[in-house]
Amino acid sequence: VASSNDQGWISRLNAVASGLEGSGMAKIARSICPAPETFFKVSDLLAFSRANPLLEVRYRNYPPFLKLSDDKMIQDIAADEGFNNLWTQQAALGEFMANPICQQIMTDQGFVDRMLAYDLEDLDAYLHTGESPAHKDESILGRWEFDANATINHFMRNTVGVTGKQIREFKAVAYGTDGGLTLVAHPDQKITMQADAKTFLKNAMRMGIMKAYKVDSETAETYVTQFMDGGGDQGNDDGYGDPYGGMSQGDYEMQQRYGLSPGAMSQQQGPSSDQISEFMEEMQKGFEDYFSNLDLQWKRVGRGRYEASGGQISIKKDYRLSLEAKNTFAGAQGGLLGDGSVMVFKRVW
Repeated sequence: VASSNDQGWISRLNAVASGLEGSGMAKIARSICPAPETFFKVSDLLAFSRANPLLEVRYRNYPPFLKLSDDKMIQDIAADEGFNNLWTQQAALGEFMANPICQQIMTDQGFVDRMLAYDLEDLDAYLHTGESPAHKDESILGRWEFDANATINHFMRNTVGVTGKQIREFKAVAYGTDGGLTLVAHPDQKITMQADAKTFLKNAMRMGIMKAYKVDSETAETYVTQFMDGGGDQGNDDGYGDPYGGMSQGDYEMQQRYGLSPGAMSQQQGPSSDQISEFMEEMQKGFEDYFSNLDLQWKRVGRGRYEASGGQISIKKDYRLSLEAKNTFAGAQGGLLGDGSVMVFKRVW
């Protein structure tokens, strides 16, 4: 894995390797080298990946890797800021070898063996083309994120005699779910669902502010972000002694412009950051408990058509997945999961 930052013996070794590759002698060198073929496959993969840091997205979505997010080593790698900086900066080999997480990888033979057990040729093809030859016939495989607008459009086009009230109620539920629900279809014919409590809570707050203060979605999102990331009420200062109500001048003027009571949000005694965190943790645990008890399995019944525990799934050419929730989510109480609605998901690349 050559780099302009390489020094000493690594730089000289890379110069020799480049000469062999350019002259066509690399094949002869490989034939007499005692290293196994796997060594060269892994080296080629690492070199290609290092030269293209954005391949991280394809690694994450490679069908056999969809469950790797549960692997402790993968979690450690993703959380290591030093490693990720080296990767995006295309650092020299010596810098990688000195990185603690890389040293941990090299000494964890169990992890190395698990990774080498995958089909490296198929992985290489996927990284280069975005398509896995081994899984190209299963269009369901991958990550799919709930799409509120597409779901609402499907509901309005396919529901006979729908009333204005029903549309408003359906929109409220759909927009409350938007971006917070992910479906993952795995090669072992299992489907897992993931829900993000913070997204659900932010959606609910945003819609509540839009309704109460008659502001647009973008303005409401500003307040929600300020509240969630700022942790709600952080002290006893109610802001009345400040000409801008405890806000910046820009935020104060924006509230005036949209007809709000300037400083009202900062003056109200809301939940503390700890209370918000506890609420989200409880909400998240509820989601995880429910979805972990689901046993969803997919089965192909035709081109782009699947069954999932009694529900029908169809894959569209516009990278949309339509899921009939009826019979699929047993025990769900209300909402899009419990009322048998057709839910539309968009593929996450």
